[in-house]
Amino acid sequence: MSMCYHTDMDRHKFQTTTIRLEAQDKEAIARIREAYGCPSDNAAIKLALRMTARLTIVPNAQAPAKEDLFPPHG
Repeated sequence: MSMCYHTDMDRHKFQTTTIRLEAQDKEAIARIREAYGCPSDNAAIKLALRMTARLTIVPNAQAPAKEDLFPPHG
């Protein structure tokens, strides 16, 4: 199973990356979407990456607020 996601927040300059996911990866994404209210698989993946990076850099840090990671689109 493959999934594409965008790595750049500027909608006019998206870079697309393809990753191959196993069934357990898709299940994890679904759990993240439900737990954090992510509107898409893409948002759930980015949230997980950013939370992991933050916890790796600053152990025991609080996860950022969802609004800080995914501001509303106007």
